[in-house]
Amino acid sequence: MKNLFENWRRFVNERENIACGCVDSSETDLTIKDVQNFLNNNGYELPETFETGEADGKCGPETRKAIMDFQGKNGLKQDACVGKDTAEAIKAVMDGKNPKITAKVKVSKKQEPSVVSGKIAAVGDSLTVGVAAGNKSYIDILGGKKFAIGGKASSQLLGQAETAIASSPEYLVVYMGINDAHYPAGCTDRLSTVVKSNLSKIYSAAKKKGIKVIGIQIHYPQKYWNNHYQKCKKNPSKKGCCKNNENRSPENLWKHMQLVNKWIQQNADFPIETNDLWIDANKGDAVHWNFAGQNEIANRIKELI
Repeated sequence: MKNLFENWRRFVNERENIACGCVDSSETDLTIKDVQNFLNNNGYELPETFETGEADGKCGPETRKAIMDFQGKNGLKQDACVGKDTAEAIKAVMDGKNPKITAKVKVSKKQEPSVVSGKIAAVGDSLTVGVAAGNKSYIDILGGKKFAIGGKASSQLLGQAETAIASSPEYLVVYMGINDAHYPAGCTDRLSTVVKSNLSKIYSAAKKKGIKVIGIQIHYPQKYWNNHYQKCKKNPSKKGCCKNNENRSPENLWKHMQLVNKWIQQNADFPIETNDLWIDANKGDAVHWNFAGQNEIANRIKELI
């Protein structure tokens, strides 16, 4: 009898999850595509959902599993349905804030660098948000102010940079550019030029205010970009692929990232190398640092300032 009841409850729960359609529109204005894009940009791989290069907007098993993974990592009920609480947690990550309910990250005193709160702020994308590290990034470890939105290109972070500069820190960490390859510039040979132009605007604005710029160089997630390249090579007409797929080849992206990193090396008051840190022990997923990687970056910043 007990087993019969458990099976019935499991059946009802599954029906409720599917009936929800992944997103409860009565509790949030987020759409399924919004959620899928968020998950894909924040370390939850959805290869079938993005087979055409864009979110398919369907509440399939892959999307439901990714929602549940996000819910589990953030201490939320794993019901595969984006209701009020899950939507608030998603929007908190998008806004560069920790969700109200979030998984705890244990930090040993030996690992955590000395705090430099009040002196430092950071602007960036999901790498600064702390995706795959319990939403605790290098700037949280250092006790500084965080101005970050996941999944954004450098041009879309200029407003965040302006706000960060207005907070008048002594040091401003600028860590962005890795997402630009997903945007139109990534399908051209102007990728590095576009990123450098946006970085230049931020660096110049900060330095005019007497703020020292800490420039974190872009690491290269080769496996991630190689997978994307191979998919587009098989079907170049898929949405999300470049008309000239070679512009987004691993070799070409590496070339552009090297050009951006060289610019950072020459223009930041304190440039920080990261490619040597991109090892398995520091990887949270195909693109993001885990807490150990974030801690390594925090240590490098602390050593410089």
